[in-house]
Amino acid sequence: WNGVQHTWMAELAGPSAAGTAVGLGLAVSSGGVMLGPPLFGWLVEAAGGFRPAWITLACSMSVGLFVLSRIRETRPAPY
Repeated sequence: WNGVQHTWMAELAGPSAAGTAVGLGLAVSSGGVMLGPPLFGWLVEAAGGFRPAWITLACSMSVGLFVLSRIRETRPAPY
């Protein structure tokens, strides 16, 4: 997955911004990996069960999938 993610971000950004795009993508991904489990646990404790935490996770994933579905790759003009 990491290789596909990095390649996709670099291709979408183009050669001049590939490094910045991959770096920002890794920062956001790493932040989610670090903050996601504690926030999930906090929500389980605060809500008194797992159902609200799983629903919140499913909703956030749905929003992410919707945003990703809006991204369109431009193709270079034929010669």
